[in-house]
Amino acid sequence: MIDGIVNVLKPTGMSSHDIIGQARRIFGMKKAGHAGTLDPLAAGVLPVYLGQATRLIEYGGNEIKTYHAEFQFGVATDTEDITGNAIATAPVPDLDAGQVASLLERFRGTIDQTPSRFSAINIDGVKAYKLARQNVDFDLPSRQVTIYDIRLLAYGQGRGVMAVTCSKGTYMRSLIRDLGEAAGTCACMRYLVRV
Repeated sequence: MIDGIVNVLKPTGMSSHDIIGQARRIFGMKKAGHAGTLDPLAAGVLPVYLGQATRLIEYGGNEIKTYHAEFQFGVATDTEDITGNAIATAPVPDLDAGQVASLLERFRGTIDQTPSRFSAINIDGVKAYKLARQNVDFDLPSRQVTIYDIRLLAYGQGRGVMAVTCSKGTYMRSLIRDLGEAAGTCACMRYLVRV
């Protein structure tokens, strides 16, 4: 039996729960958990806690996280990422990289953010994304999150990549949705890596 923490590079296409299932099989353990859920679309660092180390999950230092997120202007989806069904399209504004970088600066600091309906937030014991897939009507209240650093890494033809260092509970899909609104269009997330 192993007691400890393993940093897993979660690939796209697997849920955080899938990774825990694999870890249980690989290490022959029943007791395993993770800190900081990543959507199936997302890749990146997923700390996996094994055996007695599962007691440390709440102390795992997962308050501040850094992501690289790819976004696309001009399309909105029901899931706020590219895997969802398109629910709106809009013209892509004629912005250059400097203008997009300036828009990103609006989000630096402590902001109010309404999480995605397709988040892992619990609503009366049920994950929000499960309720959303069942077309259940519910509201998620906005909450304060902190964007410590936000930088544009690349931009062209309505698509870009940004680096974001933020507090726990910040949703990149929601940040991209709000960026689209700030740009006078709509937007969705194409890809996400937690670094």
